[in-house]
Amino acid sequence: MTKYIALLLGVLLATTMVACGDDDDDAPASPSVTRTTAPESVTAVATAGSRRTGIPAVDGLIDSVLKGDMPAVVAQVEYRTIPCVTASSGVGSPPRCAPSEAAGTPVQVFQYAVCEGEYVRPADVPRLFSDYLANAKLYAVTKPQTFAAPVAYGVIFDTGRPAPAGVVMLLLTDAGKITDFWRGCGDTPQSLYERLKSTTLVPPAP
Repeated sequence: MTKYIALLLGVLLATTMVACGDDDDDAPASPSVTRTTAPESVTAVATAGSRRTGIPAVDGLIDSVLKGDMPAVVAQVEYRTIPCVTASSGVGSPPRCAPSEAAGTPVQVFQYAVCEGEYVRPADVPRLFSDYLANAKLYAVTKPQTFAAPVAYGVIFDTGRPAPAGVVMLLLTDAGKITDFWRGCGDTPQSLYERLKSTTLVPPAP
């Protein structure tokens, strides 16, 4: 686990993350950035027993996931535009070009990670969310210190699936845009929560 954390933080410090799919899917690869800062002050206060943060942008996303409204969730995804490459150079590599794309073509991608980072093309994003979050339950909400701006919140879901597919953390901006889809590396919701440096906004589900 220590080796994984060092690798993930190294990738985040150097470049961004990389493509998508289930554990046995092949997909493109790419970069991200990292910072370690003191958590920002939280002005919104969660209502006791509500399992919400009191932050509309975050709570709206949670409600959409729990209602199974995946189109509404996907609508909050923030894509990045990155020049593609024809040959991947491993972890941290930019996204691979499609057969019809020349090297250096700017392409839209979404960051996804399970142990190692990948990039997901927009056409594959709806399946990614529906595969892992269709029956998810909220586990916790944090303000992680480990990830780079513009990440402001980390929303951890218990997917209800057996390990290693049992957890997803969505990283959000202040505006509620989803910048990353992170599944940890063989984690449970509890282990992922416990090893993150963060401020808790909604504590772990009992």
